[in-house]
Amino acid sequence: MTDSLRERVYADVLHMVIWDEPEDGIFKMLEVNGITGDDARNMFAKAYAIRVASIRTDCRHMVVTGAVWSILGGGTFYWFWFGLGGISRGVFIMTVGAFAIGLYKMLNGISGAIFAAKKRGSLAD
Repeated sequence: MTDSLRERVYADVLHMVIWDEPEDGIFKMLEVNGITGDDARNMFAKAYAIRVASIRTDCRHMVVTGAVWSILGGGTFYWFWFGLGGISRGVFIMTVGAFAIGLYKMLNGISGAIFAAKKRGSLAD
């Protein structure tokens, strides 16, 4: 098998793994193209590792965004409460809302990173 054919087959495997095609379909396509055994498993594992890394990168962004929201909400509350000596109802609601949104995003990102290998569906979803 030539390197260019192997690269094209790997690109197809990567595409299928990213779109969460069934494993048996991927291995069938590899078998049809003459890649079997350890080579097929290694190619699939490499593509699957890229999928999990991509999911974890997206989750890392969610955690950072959530941390920023929480810090801004908590910092604003702290500045109003301790710096200015009081806080209005509207500002209180906004700071608690920002903190809650940030906490949700952080927890969603953390749980997504932990369970990245179990995520089903396309990465575009």
